[in-house]
Amino acid sequence: MGQRFLALASLLLLGAAAIAMTPSARGALRIIVVACCLLAGWGLTRSGPGAAIAVMVGALCGIAVTGLAWQAVMPLAVLAFAGVAFLSPRLGSIRPADGRVPFWGTLLCAAVTPVALSLWLQLGRSDISDLVALIPKAPLPLLVLGGVTFALVNAFFEELIWRGLFQSRLVQLFGAPWAIGIQAVSFGVAHAHGFPRGLTGVLLAGVWAVMLGILRQRACGLAAPVLAHVVADATIACLVISAAR
Repeated sequence: MGQRFLALASLLLLGAAAIAMTPSARGALRIIVVACCLLAGWGLTRSGPGAAIAVMVGALCGIAVTGLAWQAVMPLAVLAFAGVAFLSPRLGSIRPADGRVPFWGTLLCAAVTPVALSLWLQLGRSDISDLVALIPKAPLPLLVLGGVTFALVNAFFEELIWRGLFQSRLVQLFGAPWAIGIQAVSFGVAHAHGFPRGLTGVLLAGVWAVMLGILRQRACGLAAPVLAHVVADATIACLVISAAR
């Protein structure tokens, strides 16, 4: 029961932190981060699947509150988790096997994203001006290189964290069907201010995370969901760069 509580409470706080990532909610965000770190510390006294999730959430929230870009927060959090796991081996490894790449499943998860993201942006008339403002005035080849880098880094680390560490630990605690659903809700809420965003964005990201979770289970590893995720993030890069130009 203790490990299940640690896992669910930590993921709930991670979702709350994602929603509170606005200038007007900085006070609440600090309180949430403190709670995450306390849970992580408690988890270290009783290492297990839930403790591993708590430590990763604590690292993510603790680093994110500094204001660093999300693509920098994730690698740093992974390094922090790896360091803690070295000292407390019962937390386990962060990275599962690469697994296989089921052709049709991977193609489906990849192919739905350009359509879904483009429709969300166009039909919903979504405001992404904050993301557009992050695009520097630079030659197109440099912007393309930046987009490729974003797609590779973001896809790899989001899969490593949600379908890698979170889902694998949740499977141990709740079984595969519940694990897929829980990580999908967490992933969807994490996109409250991302791309896609808002309530519709949370729903779209959550449904896609279910697909990725199923793919990860059937593929017995992360290679397939990472490939599908790269397509989604490449689409996001193209849409944001196009809007900026």
